[in-house]
Amino acid sequence: MNKTKLINWLHILLPLLAGVLIYVLFRVPVTRLHTLLGIKHRWMELPPFWGRYWILYHFTDMCWAYSLTYSLCYFGKNKPWESAAISTFLLSFIEFAQGNYEIGLIDLGDLIYMVISAFLAFLVLKKREGQ
Repeated sequence: MNKTKLINWLHILLPLLAGVLIYVLFRVPVTRLHTLLGIKHRWMELPPFWGRYWILYHFTDMCWAYSLTYSLCYFGKNKPWESAAISTFLLSFIEFAQGNYEIGLIDLGDLIYMVISAFLAFLVLKKREGQ
């Protein structure tokens, strides 16, 4: 595997790994991932600081969004704008499909951070292609 392919694969896999590790190590086990892995208790407590909530609840979604967008753009090389648009649509759909439709309960923060992350992945890949 050449260096460029390796770097592209790292851009896809490392954010996924980071998000999963945060979920598994620091989140209260209430997700399907915890059930799938048989985790009944949080393994570690993230120390309290100003960015704790953001890391636990937004950064993980950003990692997933970055990885999804980067992979769609990378594997759909001929149509990166369309791939980024599909990623943004899927991310929005999944966020709204989670359930709570009362005003104020849809996690608009997640949606905003995921769109920013998707755009960032698109820009990084476009810059890498230009090198």
